[in-house]
Amino acid sequence: MSTYYKVSWKNTKKILLTFLMFLGISVASSADESLMLHFTFDEADISAGVLTDVTGNGFDALLSPDGNVTAVEGRTGGAAFFATVADYAQLPDNFIASLTSFTISTWVKIESRNMWCRISDFGSGTAYNIFLTPHGGSSKIRFALKNGGGEELVDGVQCPVGQWVHIAVVLDYDESESKGVLKLYMDGGLVGTNPNVTICPAMLPESNQNYLGKSQYADPALNGAIDDYRIYNRALSDLEILVLAGVPDELTSALQALDADFIKKDNASLQNVTSDLNLPTAMEDYPEVAIEWSSNGTALVDITGTVVLPEKYPAAVNLKATLTQTDATGKVHTLTKEFLVDLYPGGDEFWEWENYEIARWDFSSGSLSVNEGVINVTDLSENEFVGTVMNTARIRTIGETERFNVLDLGPDNGYFDMGEGIGEVMYALSDEFTMCGYFYIDESYTGLGSAGNFYWTFSNSDDAMNDQNGYIIGTLGAQSYSITAAHYASDNQVGAGRAEQGTWHHFAYVQEGTTGTIYIDGAPVLNEETGEQIATGTISKLPKYTLRQPGRNGTIYNWLGRSNYASDAYLRNTLLYDFRVFAIPLTPTDFATNEEFLVPATLEKLNNAYQENPDYIADDLDVESQALDLGDLTAVTADLTLPVQGTTNPDIAIVWKSSNTQLITNEGVVTRPDFFDYSVTLVATLIKDGQSISKEFEATVLAKEGTAFQNDLMVHFDFSEIDENGHVVDQAEKGFRGVSRNGACVGKIGTSTVYNVLHLGDSIGYFDMGEDVGKVIYNLTDYTISAYYRIDEEYDELENAGNFLWTFSNSQDIHSDPSGYIICLLNGQRYSITPNRWDGEQSVSMASPSIQGAWNHIAYVQDSENQIGTLYVNGLAIATGEISNIPKYMLAKEGKLGTPYNWIGRSCYSGDVYLRHTLVYDFRIYGKALEEVDFESVYETLASLDAAYEEFYDGLPSVSLSEYKVYSVNNSIVIEGLTGNEQVAIYNISGQKVRMSDQSSATSVQPGIYVVRIGNFASKVLVR
Repeated sequence: MSTYYKVSWKNTKKILLTFLMFLGISVASSADESLMLHFTFDEADISAGVLTDVTGNGFDALLSPDGNVTAVEGRTGGAAFFATVADYAQLPDNFIASLTSFTISTWVKIESRNMWCRISDFGSGTAYNIFLTPHGGSSKIRFALKNGGGEELVDGVQCPVGQWVHIAVVLDYDESESKGVLKLYMDGGLVGTNPNVTICPAMLPESNQNYLGKSQYADPALNGAIDDYRIYNRALSDLEILVLAGVPDELTSALQALDADFIKKDNASLQNVTSDLNLPTAMEDYPEVAIEWSSNGTALVDITGTVVLPEKYPAAVNLKATLTQTDATGKVHTLTKEFLVDLYPGGDEFWEWENYEIARWDFSSGSLSVNEGVINVTDLSENEFVGTVMNTARIRTIGETERFNVLDLGPDNGYFDMGEGIGEVMYALSDEFTMCGYFYIDESYTGLGSAGNFYWTFSNSDDAMNDQNGYIIGTLGAQSYSITAAHYASDNQVGAGRAEQGTWHHFAYVQEGTTGTIYIDGAPVLNEETGEQIATGTISKLPKYTLRQPGRNGTIYNWLGRSNYASDAYLRNTLLYDFRVFAIPLTPTDFATNEEFLVPATLEKLNNAYQENPDYIADDLDVESQALDLGDLTAVTADLTLPVQGTTNPDIAIVWKSSNTQLITNEGVVTRPDFFDYSVTLVATLIKDGQSISKEFEATVLAKEGTAFQNDLMVHFDFSEIDENGHVVDQAEKGFRGVSRNGACVGKIGTSTVYNVLHLGDSIGYFDMGEDVGKVIYNLTDYTISAYYRIDEEYDELENAGNFLWTFSNSQDIHSDPSGYIICLLNGQRYSITPNRWDGEQSVSMASPSIQGAWNHIAYVQDSENQIGTLYVNGLAIATGEISNIPKYMLAKEGKLGTPYNWIGRSCYSGDVYLRHTLVYDFRIYGKALEEVDFESVYETLASLDAAYEEFYDGLPSVSLSEYKVYSVNNSIVIEGLTGNEQVAIYNISGQKVRMSDQSSATSVQPGIYVVRIGNFASKVLVR
């Protein structure tokens, strides 16, 4: 840069303020003209019980007389600390009555993350309010407005604890449009935006409960300090927010200087980049500012600015600059700026699609093929994308006079995978495109109102709730289109209401510019009363600029009939036909009269065909099905011959699907299992010209010779044996291996009698019994599961959700995959079994938490013949109930040999607490129902375990975590920090107790390893 353009840093702040004044947004004039309310939290005000509004507008706030708001050191000057729910300030009634656009700015320092605590909350109760919380339902900063209906909100990022943070909220509300843009900032950086807010404070009917530090609900206390709380009666600019947030002037100036002209280099603009960009890591005029770059398309534009033009389709890349500067106090300030870069094949900004039809799947016979037992369908466009019929979906023929092949999604989890190729197109679509197709939803389907029921899905994730990275969806539950860069909370959406069932319809979405429109049966959707067009609106998020993710060339989850939210319903009992994607916006005229569509005429043909024959099957398919036979399958020990074409008609293809490919593959290869015989269902699908018919065969695969159990005791972890790999060895006949995880460990108790016990720790420790134990679970009918355990008195989370003693589950997160489990909970001393999740449980329970501070025994016994479950606690039968869910018949899932998640101390519900501060001993599974006489020795064992625990226990938390210090010197063990009230003991490596003459002095010992126990802490000490 030439000397002419340089400015010295000492004048930068002056220049910045001059620049702001030139723009008409000087900080001083903002304060004078639009600063409506301002609390500085002077100590004298807090002592007097009144927060003075220093603007002079008279909006003083009264501190609650029942609380004790205290004055503390603020970010600048004083601040108010709100410690309890009784600590709050109340502002005047209706002081927000005239606010439309506004800005809230404040500094906050929270000491803990209390869910739904409040910085401020203005309104008249739970139905009408606007609030700001540092820790909302998403565990992020949230601002929300509520005017008698649902909340309109913006979420940000997680609020740091123990440090001052600047938070600002800006609503720029357009009264003529009755709509506004809501923004949330932290430390000057934009962290959340909602462009579709329809509520402003002036709409609230009344606001007579206006608080700082208090909620309209019974929410917890803020437990934090507030400083410099301001409300402006206009929307401040990004630059003004930076000034309020105390961002250094040099960093702000650098952010302004780093613009499109600076980085475009030799390109005319960023709207058509054909050569490398200038992406600096520093700027000469701002030496204290460091810059890091990220790109969501490094294969096209990397972080050095190197450009590679796309080969097939247009592309847009988002470049993000992160600018940082450390101020004189050591605080690191960070600002970000993003640039959108457009690239075209060959650098041609006038590039056009060679064929506007991107994809078309009509499922006609000529588009079908069978490859390795899988039905593929090739789209009829020039792209020839290949999709796959998945799970229970099938190709079905309707009609007699005129026949149509359609996709039958089936009653369960059927869908169509369009493949990854079409996902590249999704990254290229801009402001002109159409997605459309025909559908028939059976009248018997009752789940259309459930979440899910997606016609089409183009997504970067197959679990959008947890992996929030963007998608396009079209749903029939609401006949809607949605697009988002994250998930549902930030989507653009337009919809026409629930689809009609029992007849064929056509569903289309058309994007033209920033307008999105739904067409049903080729026509606009009209309001029945006014005749005005509905189901149309602003859709400003365009695929090209919304969907791209780093390291991807396109969306990889591209489906018909399946949602990208893991727990959503599949689109069931539905037929799909002729799904298409175009790179142009089609019109009602196109749908009605273009020979490619003729939607009304096609609907008539489809309905006629369905009425004639809803499931046409050719006669030769029936003949072949009758002739297909696999012989005796009651004792399978060798590979099977599964024919792949018909014998009566070789043109018939036969596709096989096994319910468990670990035992019998789709090609007939047999692998005999260990321990148990297993049943397998083989389904033959016979296909000709798109028509198909299925036939099932039940097979029993025998266990390998010599692997069956010989005894009733099938699993026994007493923690007495650990192998060379550190695995705990099961003491029953198979010697299964288990592993202690996440800090759980095996320790010892006792000296007279020594027991090895599992210590679950105080965090997320658990014991993994391994998948072989799950095979036992899958084959239980009559059975008993039991264990001894001891929960420390200090454990205060026992009544929380979780605290599972044992878990045998088909899923490690039942919330998202409700596929069945067996559990035992100690917070209610309850045994439960379910084929799905909690709402399908059958249980036997004592209905009270376990005793703490002593050893206990719990056992569950199942009598399958009488369908009775009995719960034994400490050797006594204390509860019985009807339990008809038997693991062998209810828990087994397709494709599995056993429950894969078999744990002690961990729940199968994510978010539940682990079982902590607990010891476990002698875990057992029997393949029979024990009787009361079998538990007679339990009481004696409990007494022995209690005595052993009092003698010696080496599994306590380390002394290093306490206020005590333990060390050795001169053949002595020294303990510092004792008050004289502690229980102190020293044990040698053999577990023998060492005599201590005086706890306050050193204890002489022989060289060796010792364990020192002080109350609930213990440590090993080496004496040389």
